[in-house]
Amino acid sequence: MKKFIAICCLSLHFPILHAQRENTDSLRKILANPPSDSAAVFALAKLSAFYSYVDPDTALFYAEEAIQKSRTIKYTYGEILGHLGKAEALDRVGEYGAALNMCHKSLRLAQNNNDHKESALAAIYQMISHLNSMNNNDSLSVKLLHTAIQHYRNSGDQPLDVSYCFYQLAFFFMKLDRIDSALYYMNKGGNRSTLADFLKNPVPFLISGNIYLYGTDSLSMAKYYFLQGMEKSKQLETPFLTCIFYTSYGETLLHHKFSIDSGIYYLRESLAISQKYRYKLFELHAASLFAYVYEYERRNTDSALKYVKMVGDVNQDIFNTSKAKQFDMMGYEEEKRQRELEVAQNEFRQRNRQYLLGGGLIAFLVIAFILLFNNRRKQKLNTILRQQKEKTEKTLDELKATQSQLIQSEKMASLGSLTAGIAHEIQNPLNFVNNFSEVNAELLDEMKTAIAKNNLQDVSELAAEIGINGEKILFHGKRADDIVKSMLQHSRIGTGQKEPADINALADEYLRLAFHGIRARDKSFNADLKIEFDPNIGKINIVAQDIGRVLLNLYNNAFYAVSAKSSAKALARAEAREVTGNKTNLSAADAVAEKKNADPDFKPQVILKTEKKAGNVLITVKDNGNGIPEKLIEKIFQPFFTTK
Repeated sequence: MKKFIAICCLSLHFPILHAQRENTDSLRKILANPPSDSAAVFALAKLSAFYSYVDPDTALFYAEEAIQKSRTIKYTYGEILGHLGKAEALDRVGEYGAALNMCHKSLRLAQNNNDHKESALAAIYQMISHLNSMNNNDSLSVKLLHTAIQHYRNSGDQPLDVSYCFYQLAFFFMKLDRIDSALYYMNKGGNRSTLADFLKNPVPFLISGNIYLYGTDSLSMAKYYFLQGMEKSKQLETPFLTCIFYTSYGETLLHHKFSIDSGIYYLRESLAISQKYRYKLFELHAASLFAYVYEYERRNTDSALKYVKMVGDVNQDIFNTSKAKQFDMMGYEEEKRQRELEVAQNEFRQRNRQYLLGGGLIAFLVIAFILLFNNRRKQKLNTILRQQKEKTEKTLDELKATQSQLIQSEKMASLGSLTAGIAHEIQNPLNFVNNFSEVNAELLDEMKTAIAKNNLQDVSELAAEIGINGEKILFHGKRADDIVKSMLQHSRIGTGQKEPADINALADEYLRLAFHGIRARDKSFNADLKIEFDPNIGKINIVAQDIGRVLLNLYNNAFYAVSAKSSAKALARAEAREVTGNKTNLSAADAVAEKKNADPDFKPQVILKTEKKAGNVLITVKDNGNGIPEKLIEKIFQPFFTTK
């Protein structure tokens, strides 16, 4: 828990939070009748900073107002504050890439602006430090935090801001289990603030609670500090802080078996707040804890599965691949430019190699022609020819190596697209293994009781049941093992060696993996899978990796086609309802949809069939999607042709 809470709390900016809670009404009065345009911008920025902890959507509204007004009056510092306010609001809802983009916009403006430059840079680096910590770049995070402290001091040594930077460092070292360093920076932060400010601040109570919980194992003191911090966060009326303390206190009660019911209550409150305000990281943690509780404490499989699904959905929303790429692109723009330059250079060299190859072939023809008519220069021309041949062979070797790398990259990309399907396929046999293992454990307990009672008949029956369950465990364990081996075989660099393989099993396995993969990306997608296998085929000699990739591409195309047609149906229905002006008139909507060539009764279907014909094996993949347009039919067998 300490790592989770530490990461979340690195973004708290208590000085702004506490000050703004007491002054929101006065700020709104300023907006109603501002003494100056810059005063209105300051009021908007401060309201955005406050509402980032209360209502992120409201915070984004005030930040955007500050940006637009600042641009109108050409007030650069106000625009910096607006972008920084948007970064803080986006951070609260887990949009870390977009938040980092806002920070970079602020940073570019601040570096070229002398108005409040040092304090602006300090706040920006403090925020970028937090975002890098969320991206697990801890070393850069600490470095940026020290940079922020230096800028705060250059701006006039803002005591509360510097104090909070030290609190952030304390959280960071607590995350790394370095309790002594955490205490050092906590004391350093407390020494730079007044006693009144310290007592109003719930953050030291959160640090203290975690230190007592994990550094000294003093559970009573940890509970005391969590409860005190909880009360202070309620006084501040900030859902973000309250959510942190509910999560901390609830998990403490659960893991240390103080009170399971009370722990569930606080976690439920935390989950409700996080879902209301879109605090995705808290929602993820609370759902994980509920999955644990209902699996191991309450033995409620349905509830456990419900929260496991919630964990998967929220985790995908926060940490999906596209967001991770967005964050990396925002954080390393210079590196991106370097990579683009390198790609351009490689393309230039590739073109030169192609020109060289073409020139070599032309030279070869010219030399051959000259040799026919000029025997006296044979020796000299042969030397030139040999040199050109060596260059050509070298170029061909490089092209073959590049081709091999591209093939391996394609294989790994296809394996990545199957990740969700693999996880689903492996989970099924693992569930059987776990369930039968639990049943065997219970049967063994019953056997021990029967042995103690010398009831040999019950012992014999129980032993037989255990044996049957053991066979089932072995079967499903081998099933999971086969799936893993198949994927390892798929990702391995191929030798092109043909080996005997069950084509029916291979085709079926890739079909299900592709189907579950697209289902993981689009929960609403469904299709009827119809399989017709010829049982007389047996094993045939093939390169399983290559055939698997071909089948995977065919399946993906089929699912894409039926999905596109299904989407067209839904879109046509929606447009038809809008035309009819009656959302409940489905018959009229379907009539309009039919005019738009969208079958209202369309049900996606993919058919997989294998059959043996005249010593050959025919694999057919058929779908009822839109099909290939006539104008593209003649091009589909052209190498490298694609519409995407």
